[in-house]
Amino acid sequence: EPVNHVLPAWDVTCGVYTALSVVTALRHRDATGRGQHITIPLENVALATAGNLSLLTEAMVNGTSRQRIGNAVYGTYGQNFTSRDGVAFMVVALTNRHFRDLTALTGTTEAVAALADALGADFSDEGDRYRHREALSGLFGDWFSAHTGAEIGAALSASSVLWERYQSFADTAADAKVTANPMFTELDQPRVGRYLAAGLPVSIDGTYPAAQPAPALGENSATVLGEWLSLDGGQIDALFAAGVVA
Repeated sequence: EPVNHVLPAWDVTCGVYTALSVVTALRHRDATGRGQHITIPLENVALATAGNLSLLTEAMVNGTSRQRIGNAVYGTYGQNFTSRDGVAFMVVALTNRHFRDLTALTGTTEAVAALADALGADFSDEGDRYRHREALSGLFGDWFSAHTGAEIGAALSASSVLWERYQSFADTAADAKVTANPMFTELDQPRVGRYLAAGLPVSIDGTYPAAQPAPALGENSATVLGEWLSLDGGQIDALFAAGVVA
């Protein structure tokens, strides 16, 4: 059955495109003195992103639709595993070094070589690693299920393999990756309370621009009307009284 993704990807992507478009228009005005009229349909953002990810191209060129692959990583090797004590991990081997380290730490180097011979596959090729991902995962899974989460984390940390434990957002919020991250600053948001808020995820000259409390709806209306439209106090009061602005 169709399942909507939990991430509002098009909304997030559209925001980034919008910010980039505004900066581009401002740079164009600085260079030419002329402004630009920009439209960014949300549907076009979705279609462009699907096209850039080759999801549309695959259908146009190959006549096929991308298969559902669960947590596997399209075009390379990536899979989730569960430890003996129920800790879930995501493991990704993008390069030959990653893959060699993964086979070494799981003790499957010889078994993987035998599998390659049996399948006529070349596991130095990421395409073959992707195509035969289920067979490979069957070999690796035995090692993960035989070890605790702590043992797996220690072994993976000593290797080049890309990995991370699955966490809930509650776990992540309490993790040092958030609590000790300079991108986050404590914010006192009126009507909400105090919490760690993410600022811009980009360090500028070594500093992360901090998040600011969001204004209440209409909080700055009088200032905007006065400064931008040059209305006096009486005119502003009249607009509020008439319900034209809030």
